[in-house]
Amino acid sequence: TVTLDTPGLVQLDPGDKSLPLPFNETRFARWSVVASEIGTNPVTSWVRTSAGDDGIELPLEVQPFAVPERFARAGSTEGSVDETFEVPFNAVPDGSSVEVRLAPGMALGVLDGLEELIGYPYGCVEQTMSRMLPNAVVGRLLRVLEIEAPEITSQLPEMMALGLQKLYGFQNSNGSWGWWHWRYSEGNIYTTAYVLHGLTLTRQAGFEVDPQVLERGFSWLGATVASEQDPRVQAYAHYVLALSGRADEPTVAALFNRRGEMDAFSLAALAVALDKVGREDLSEQVLDTVEATAVQTVTTVSWPVNWDDHRYYWYYWYAMSNTEKNTAMALHALATLRPESPLAPKAAR
Repeated sequence: TVTLDTPGLVQLDPGDKSLPLPFNETRFARWSVVASEIGTNPVTSWVRTSAGDDGIELPLEVQPFAVPERFARAGSTEGSVDETFEVPFNAVPDGSSVEVRLAPGMALGVLDGLEELIGYPYGCVEQTMSRMLPNAVVGRLLRVLEIEAPEITSQLPEMMALGLQKLYGFQNSNGSWGWWHWRYSEGNIYTTAYVLHGLTLTRQAGFEVDPQVLERGFSWLGATVASEQDPRVQAYAHYVLALSGRADEPTVAALFNRRGEMDAFSLAALAVALDKVGREDLSEQVLDTVEATAVQTVTTVSWPVNWDDHRYYWYYWYAMSNTEKNTAMALHALATLRPESPLAPKAAR
């Protein structure tokens, strides 16, 4: 006889199950259940025989049948501060919470929650790189700041090795990357630049990256970037090339005349690329534009995506655009080229 105790679950066919259990064989007893409450409860099962009893208890977490949505505010204060959140009418009360994190400085606030950024890569080229990139950034951060975090560093080598092998397999024979394996997807400039950006950061984090993979990728990108018609994509590609010392000064400088067609992300990327090829004069002007387009509150600065501009929907999808990405690249440009800017700490918040 098999019994099942399920607090937090409603059994649709309750009761004990009787079944034969021959020697050295496996049998199954099944119940249909639905969740009655959110949270973690123990599920306990017992098997009782004439020869003796045995049981097992395991925790079962029930999550809301909903898509998680987060609303965040950040800043600094010397006294008190009020924040207002609009809670959706269909929010699940038992699955909703308010979390307040306090830190004496911005650096400690950034370090809080690093473990949540890392994970095993999966999926297509973009998904694999999008999981590897935070792994690499966290690894580089721990290395640069000399932080001991064995709960993170013990996991990173295996995660990075798996991601690297997947990306190596995704690379096309000509050196490019597309959305999927070369059998199903041709290489494109943005995805190739994105992968090379991530691999560059991976190497800076202290992980070994196959130099031949990098050489084939950078060779393809350098030879192909001029064929790209969108200056925003070109700016990002030249930024990635500049990080490896492979950018061409006249080509990057020519993009300066098309800065009026760029969003905050590509403008910030262009500013860094221009600086790296020795055109600090042009870089400063582009950075002035980046600062001028910032949206400020009392404690924060951001560079929002203009979702109302329907002309750019294709680019927003292609470049995986969002406000956080725009702001991160703008902050990177300010921290690199103009660290004294009053916008930098507000953007970091």
